[in-house]
Amino acid sequence: LFKGKLQQWQEPFNPTTRKVTLLWLWFGVALGAGLIKPGGLELHRSVFATIGNTDFIYGITGEFLPTSWEAAFIPFWVLLGFTVAAMLINWRRVDVTHLFLLLPFVYLGLRYNRGVAVCAIVIAPLCVCSLQQLFQRPGLQSKAIKLCFLLAITAALCWTVYIKLPEKGTHLDPSGVRTGLGINRAFLPIGVTEYIKTANLQGNMFNTDRFGGLLSFYLYPERRIFHYNHPLLFRDIYEYLHNPGARDKWEHSYAIVAKPLEVKMFENKGWVRVYHDPAVMVLVDPRQTDRRIIEKYAIRYFNPLMSLDQARRYSRTPQFAREFLREVANYLQFNEDPRFCLILVEGVSGDHVGLDEQGKVSLLTAALDSNPDHDALLNNLGLLLLRQGNALAAKAPLERAQQLNFSRTGALNLGFVYLELRTFEQAAAVFDQLLKNDAKDADAIFGLALALRGQNRHQQALGLFEKYLQLAPQGRFAQRARGFISEK
Repeated sequence: LFKGKLQQWQEPFNPTTRKVTLLWLWFGVALGAGLIKPGGLELHRSVFATIGNTDFIYGITGEFLPTSWEAAFIPFWVLLGFTVAAMLINWRRVDVTHLFLLLPFVYLGLRYNRGVAVCAIVIAPLCVCSLQQLFQRPGLQSKAIKLCFLLAITAALCWTVYIKLPEKGTHLDPSGVRTGLGINRAFLPIGVTEYIKTANLQGNMFNTDRFGGLLSFYLYPERRIFHYNHPLLFRDIYEYLHNPGARDKWEHSYAIVAKPLEVKMFENKGWVRVYHDPAVMVLVDPRQTDRRIIEKYAIRYFNPLMSLDQARRYSRTPQFAREFLREVANYLQFNEDPRFCLILVEGVSGDHVGLDEQGKVSLLTAALDSNPDHDALLNNLGLLLLRQGNALAAKAPLERAQQLNFSRTGALNLGFVYLELRTFEQAAAVFDQLLKNDAKDADAIFGLALALRGQNRHQQALGLFEKYLQLAPQGRFAQRARGFISEK
């Protein structure tokens, strides 16, 4: 039925009429979408307001500078070169519509480096169309010429992929996240949105320009965003940064900042740092912020970009260690960072930090929020819970740690957790595995003896207690082993 109706609709029109009708149809759809979207028409007006603007604000804004020959823009220049070359070689067949479409976008792409992406989207299909017509010309049917074109296009594509999709961990992508396959937290502060929600910061927010869109996605409408990186707002932001008298009217109570100028501006007013990741900081006005938030999250020493040697000096110095490790744990609660996980584990393992075991458990638990698969965190949390006599709570982190990375110490702790929970078969399996790796592991022998004793296999357990004493007569379980032997 639908096919029949479509044929009836097409019959009165010739091909040219159908094309024009479809163009009007999609123009109407686009116009309607622009009218429905809040600020839709304003977006078009702002483009023309920006073009040719001689305001000094635009002159010092990086994205409105002409497109340079930096590595990031080379793929654009290559695409533009291919398109222009194909059109010049094939100029007799160039569609005038394509030419009029090409010229304004090329102007924008050359005049403002912000226009490169939009320009590339427009000229890519025009380039393909021109190359297709070029290949169809009688004088260019040679396989060698076609092969040269294909090789050139392939080389440009491969080079672009190399820049845009680098391998994990390379100098082009230090975060370890391939572009397009995840959010690069080294450049996009996802943790800050989680922090603001957790701390429940209240009042008016100031935010650095380039993160307005990200913050609106995660925090709006519960929290209003101060500004988006919109050209028509640049003068207001410039005035805010350089004219102290223009700030008070906004009544900001916390700020998300990334530039040294912004940090200095708020710290000169006595604001306090409460969050810091590789991309941004959060500062709060102590006069408008709940004191409990400042006491819990205030930062005095920690910086995620500090060297590990410097971090270790803080974590090992008694006068700094307790506060510094609290700051590290707060950071890890909202950020995945294996380096500082190790710093935290090393710190809580010492007795100089001035924390009881419950305090250490709290720090490790917070760090696991964003680092749930860090085996050292899991192993140390399990050990602390076991020492507190909470074997049931220790079971899950120790099991997860062994799944991620088998270790002797973690396996021993897990085996003793199973003994505490009286799951003797599981305990025996863990100690058996340790003894397969090292038949003279005295601690594993003692643990297996306890597991067998719990299964009422007393004779076998007795032999293992004796073997333990042969291997470690002064070992940490020697007194207990002698006591079990004397009971026979």
